[in-house]
Amino acid sequence: MPIREFSFGNALSHWSNTQGPGGFLWKYALAYGLATVAVLGVFLLLAGGAIMQFVSMSAQAPGGTVSDQEALRMLGSLVPVFLLTIPLAILFWVVFEGALQRRYIRDEGFSLRISGDEGRLFVVGLLWLLTFIGLYLAVAIVLAIIAGALGAMLGEAGIFLMIPLAIAGVVGFAWVVVRLSPASAMTIRDRKITFTSAFQASKGRFWQMFFAFIIMAIIAYIVSLVLQLILGAMIGGAMMTNPAIMNGTGDPEAMMAALFSPSTLVMAGFVYFVMSAVQGLIQFAWAGIPALAAKTDPNWTSGQADVFA
Repeated sequence: MPIREFSFGNALSHWSNTQGPGGFLWKYALAYGLATVAVLGVFLLLAGGAIMQFVSMSAQAPGGTVSDQEALRMLGSLVPVFLLTIPLAILFWVVFEGALQRRYIRDEGFSLRISGDEGRLFVVGLLWLLTFIGLYLAVAIVLAIIAGALGAMLGEAGIFLMIPLAIAGVVGFAWVVVRLSPASAMTIRDRKITFTSAFQASKGRFWQMFFAFIIMAIIAYIVSLVLQLILGAMIGGAMMTNPAIMNGTGDPEAMMAALFSPSTLVMAGFVYFVMSAVQGLIQFAWAGIPALAAKTDPNWTSGQADVFA
């Protein structure tokens, strides 16, 4: 199939113009929602007892505040749980990132698997993590040095000069992230680990990609906000049907039983599933922007003769 020419409009709408077997979006959203609920379920299964004990202690403590020692003890008990669930989170990202990028780059149908694609994306994810840490430290250190120098020379007036510098730091951070954003798509495209070469695919396209990301983020925020209001009203209604909450008994045990009643948990699970499924669709649409940049990379010869506006 012909590849759409890269432009702001094409990048923004690329998610809706993918080719390949039908039914991808609903399968992706369903699997994303179920997998997210499953990961949360594993976490709650391992940590639910400690969390409920802490909530119960908070409800019974004077002023609703537990001691620092109890809070630290609870957090300490959750460390092994987080260490166990981190691999699940990593596995979650690589399999779904692999699925959506194969759709964009190779026009494949929906599939979740562990293959060479996922292994290479795992390395790309590590490179992203190191990049974020490096960028954050670089911006923070540079701004701290400049702030110290300005403060020594100008006193409080130097604080006002830090505002444009801080904005410049954020813009620089965004520039690097946007320019590197095609890395995952290029890794799937070339079947090899690709990261800094993503600068080639995004060369001369920063502003188109940047504003496409901004518009996509605004749309995602509005959709998420409306959905939260609707689903929040649903779960609130389910909770208010419980006598302990409606009557305001103030009994901590009764309130805990109401919050963790089957009806409330089922509704909360449904809400979390729907929100996660929509988040998966947003992630898919978001990834379409750098995917089109990778497919129309002027340095990539395959398929370039079939580009159309």
